[in-house]
Amino acid sequence: GMRISEFQSIRVGDINFSKGEIIILGKGRKLGRVYFSFNTGVDLQIYITKNRLLPSDYLWRSTVNNGLPYTKKTIRKKTKRAFARCGFKDFTPHQLRHSFATDLIERGATIQDAQHLLRHSSSKTTEIYIHNLQNKINDTYRKLHNEEIY
Repeated sequence: GMRISEFQSIRVGDINFSKGEIIILGKGRKLGRVYFSFNTGVDLQIYITKNRLLPSDYLWRSTVNNGLPYTKKTIRKKTKRAFARCGFKDFTPHQLRHSFATDLIERGATIQDAQHLLRHSSSKTTEIYIHNLQNKINDTYRKLHNEEIY
């Protein structure tokens, strides 16, 4: 659920493996937290070790740019290429935020939970992210009331 600028600026020292969280600098220069699973933590530790990264290093650093983070353009290009290989030709990194929000709500999170995890200052913004779930509201209502779904 990170913004591309948040993703771009992660330093190894921002990662707390024991808590499964990353401290990020969000929109409006606000500090925030994003969370990751145990398996993601293992993958991150392998990546950090393999690339011999120090706590002060950017996690996604450019080898051609003296260790500075990848540019937003490069991140977009790399993710677009990776998703295209999986059959998603018109992918944008921002779609991951929308997918994250949708997944949260489908798994039972409240709008307020999603708002907090996406670091939105207004629930109205969060509602925009989950607009495609409106068709599922009827299904959820019926399921909660043990009614058959048509």
